[in-house]
Amino acid sequence: MKLVHLLCATSFLAGCAVKPPVPPADLAPLAITPAFAVVTSDRASTAIAMLDENGTLITEAWIDSGTTRPILSATLDGDVVMPTLPVGRNVLNLINQLGATVITRIAIPSGDVIAQFAGQRPEPEGDAALTRFRANIQDMLDLHDGTVLVTRFEPNRREGAQELDLGNDAVVIRLSDGMLMDRISFDAVNLVSDDATYYARPSAMVPVGERVVVATTRLDQLFNSGAGAVAVIDVPARTARAIELPGFADCLEAVPVPSDATRAVVLCQGDTFTTMTQRRAHAGLVLLNLDSAGEPQIETSWRASEHPSVPVPSNGLVALSSSRVVVNAMGDRSENTDDTYLLIDFETGAADVIFMSSGAFVISKGAYVAEREQLLVPDATNGVRIFAVSDDGALEETRIIDPSPYRRLPAREIRALLTE
Repeated sequence: MKLVHLLCATSFLAGCAVKPPVPPADLAPLAITPAFAVVTSDRASTAIAMLDENGTLITEAWIDSGTTRPILSATLDGDVVMPTLPVGRNVLNLINQLGATVITRIAIPSGDVIAQFAGQRPEPEGDAALTRFRANIQDMLDLHDGTVLVTRFEPNRREGAQELDLGNDAVVIRLSDGMLMDRISFDAVNLVSDDATYYARPSAMVPVGERVVVATTRLDQLFNSGAGAVAVIDVPARTARAIELPGFADCLEAVPVPSDATRAVVLCQGDTFTTMTQRRAHAGLVLLNLDSAGEPQIETSWRASEHPSVPVPSNGLVALSSSRVVVNAMGDRSENTDDTYLLIDFETGAADVIFMSSGAFVISKGAYVAEREQLLVPDATNGVRIFAVSDDGALEETRIIDPSPYRRLPAREIRALLTE
């Protein structure tokens, strides 16, 4: 108390306001059922903020990297994402990617921890420990039969690794106990040349008809880019095949089209380890649609190379319809450019700037709710930007919400929750 009085006395001319202590992130029951979850993170620690259907902040940290509870064997690290699509109703699903490599499921609004399970088997001991690897899980898709499909980005190149430990795949996991049930290899999606293997490295998943479209980056051991492709999974057959995307590279994001289960949009950001100008040659967007046999195929594309005056799309893809998407053109510090949020029309080829942020690498995955004609975009520099989407497709920014007023953690990702 004396210290507070001293600080107030010495700063009287500037005014003195003592902030209340940051409330603990203890998964206390929520009085309001949230509509959106926001990942806020400084890349070392993470908190999950909750917003209501209007985008108003309910809590800035329902759970964070310091939260401990029974069942939580691993806390949130600095690399947390959420699934592309909800898995279960009234459930918050969180994916630790590179650290603990676990999936955490929490009931909404009670805060009860449903389960926490790994995206790979426990690390082996003894001589078998030579085959251990870090899976780097990317996405989780509900198969609606008590299991989920989980993509694992990293291949396990160690000799003697068992089938379920090979990585570069999608694994089937039972939700009731986290048991790894089966593995779908992506070896058929790899690109093999004389001097390198460009591993599929699967990431986001979107159901399209009876198949699952999977974004793949096709990177070699040094993360250099190969020719672009997506994978198509036949879940009953436990197989994955490639759809080649000529002229594209590093196709790392795939998203669903609202109210259209026959289409998906894929983002290819171009060659790795290059500037924005160099990425333009192999960057762009691809719209996939089902053919008469029920198989995904390329319907149309938008190539950055054909639009030299438009910043190059790189991340944060969200589909508003089958013809219109929003996407971030990531700034390039070497070229002194900031992030630019774009609205792109497949039919006309037009690309309009929605806003520019202050800085590079600050805009990321947003959420669009067609029923409310509402788009929420995380901007690590400014907060959560909320847009109204009109019937004619125009976007109007209505306000900006600070999702972390006390912890001051940047907004990294937003997902709409499936709740009653």
